[in-house]
Amino acid sequence: MTLFNKFKKGLILARKKLTLKNIIVKFILFIIETLYRSRIKIVFSPLLKRKNIFTPRKYKNPIFLYDLRCSSLTFDFADYLFLTNLWLEKFGYHNCDCIIFGSIDDLPLMSFRSYDLVIKKNELWERVKNVLIPMAECANFINSIKLISERDSLNNILKESFLVFPPHYIKLESHNIYLEGVPEERLKILTNNKQDLSNLIKFLKPDSKDIKFVKEKLRITKVDKIVTFTVRDYKFEEVRNTNYFFLKDLSKFFEYKGYRFIVIPDHKNQFPNINEETYIDATIDLRKRIALYAISNINIGTAGGPSWMARYIPNTNMFITNILKDGNHIGSLKDLRKVYGRGLKWGKQPFLDTDMHIIFGPEDDISKLTSYERIQEHF
Repeated sequence: MTLFNKFKKGLILARKKLTLKNIIVKFILFIIETLYRSRIKIVFSPLLKRKNIFTPRKYKNPIFLYDLRCSSLTFDFADYLFLTNLWLEKFGYHNCDCIIFGSIDDLPLMSFRSYDLVIKKNELWERVKNVLIPMAECANFINSIKLISERDSLNNILKESFLVFPPHYIKLESHNIYLEGVPEERLKILTNNKQDLSNLIKFLKPDSKDIKFVKEKLRITKVDKIVTFTVRDYKFEEVRNTNYFFLKDLSKFFEYKGYRFIVIPDHKNQFPNINEETYIDATIDLRKRIALYAISNINIGTAGGPSWMARYIPNTNMFITNILKDGNHIGSLKDLRKVYGRGLKWGKQPFLDTDMHIIFGPEDDISKLTSYERIQEHF
């Protein structure tokens, strides 16, 4: 394709995107994301409360809203829970209710890089009960969880409650516009922040009953030393998938060191062709996954939502593998810096205070992991 044809194609695509609605959306997003960064709501809400601008009852009902019309059905939900906890503290609250709004008919088509060809709409909807709700149940600051689909119900809740997060959420029903207004670099605070967030970040508390169940199911004894490996294995951006040869080499290494090596398969391939101990319950039941992470000595995971989530579990480590320096795929260094900001640098460890560690590079040599000092401390 010639340079002229490339320019022509780009111009055609730009014209298609340059609709009046898109211009309005971009303008609104610019405003509410600016308000988010300025934290102006934190400054003025105590003043409005003192002046009785809003009813006292409204301030007694803080909520976290997750509108499925504009929020993704992925493990990013864990990040939004963390940000909610952060904003709760800024507003002077300790707890809130979680409101999840939407139905399967409300889910937007996730056409980004043809994701919808790999994950169908009904599979996405199952994540509400399999990921979102159990994760919210484990969050130690969530009082109750409501899944609603009626717009009138949502309007009533917003009228009677104080929206903690997202703080500048906007919905324009007549134009079918729903915006959470959270900037893309929403987790920059984890790489650039100088304050101690330990009291806010470790909020996913495993249930004691789930821990007991996992221990009994896997027959884990007091002398067992457990290593988990979280697999990523499906057809969307396959460059991100687990290298099973890497996994097998790790299994041999840790077995030699006296550890039990337990594999958590991917939901899209629950029965991989490997001769390793697997625990599928943790694949399909998030509460069991959280419990297993919590009781394990070492957790390793190919970069992906379940592995990143582990940083929010108390007394739990996670060693993230397959972070590639080059590429535009999700989870590449370039992509991660969109979310974490420039504080995320190649070869640096910005998440040590959450006991999360990045093993940079492809899964081609286990020594990058096994020689890492935080792994060596376990031997």
